[in-house]
Amino acid sequence: MRLSRIYTNFIIISPDSAILENRDVLCILESKNSTVLLDLDETLVHVVPITTGLIEVMKRGGTKLTATPGSKEFDWYELKEALNNYDGDVVVAEFPYREPSVIVFRPGLCEFLSRLQSMQGDELKNIIVFSANIADDVKVILNAIKNKCGIQLQAISKGQKFDPSSIMVDDNVDAAVMKMMATGLLPSMPRYKKPNVSMDKILPRLVRVPPFRGDLNDSSLNNILSKITHKM
Repeated sequence: MRLSRIYTNFIIISPDSAILENRDVLCILESKNSTVLLDLDETLVHVVPITTGLIEVMKRGGTKLTATPGSKEFDWYELKEALNNYDGDVVVAEFPYREPSVIVFRPGLCEFLSRLQSMQGDELKNIIVFSANIADDVKVILNAIKNKCGIQLQAISKGQKFDPSSIMVDDNVDAAVMKMMATGLLPSMPRYKKPNVSMDKILPRLVRVPPFRGDLNDSSLNNILSKITHKM
C-alpha cells in the first residue's frame, strides 16, 4: 500500500516513500550553537493498534484514543466508515513489523512544527530526526506528519553529538537522560552502569511534556515553544 491509496479522509500511510535512511531517529532542531531534540512517540503522536473496540470508540465520537480491548480481526469497511464520520485528528497506518494502527496527532502539532520551522535562519538551523526507534516504523510516522502538516523531517547520521547547551523535549525523564548521554548533552557512562545524574544537571537542559496517550483535548504543546525559547 502507498500514500496514493486515499479514501476521503481515510488514508493508509506506509513506509514505501522513504524519508530517511538511518536506523536511528528522534526529532532534532539545530540552532547556531545548540540543538532542540524532540521525542516522537507519546510526545508528538500516539500510536494505537486497531481493534473492534477502538472502532466502537470512534463511532461514539470518543476523544481518548488509546489501547482498547477487542478483536484485531476487524472489518476495513467499518473502519473506513468510522473514520469518515470521526472528528478526531487521526490517520490509519500500516507498519512493516506490527499490526495496523491509528496514528493520533497531538493537538496543535502542525502549528507547533510550523512555528519552529519559522524560526529557521536566525534561531534554528534546521529540522532533522534522531532517535533509537525502529527506522521503518518511524518512516511511517514521519510520512504521516508530512502528509498532515506539510513538513518533512530529515535524518542525521547515527552517533552525531551536539553542543552541551542543547535542549531535550521528552515525556519521560529516564529516557531523556539516556538520549542526552547519547547525544553529548550529558557525559556518557558505560552501558553496564545505571545512570546517576543529579536533577540540577538535567533540568536546565530538559523540557518535560506530559505523555500524550491519545487525548484529543490535550493542550500541552501550547506552552512548549515558550519553554524551549526560555532555555535557549
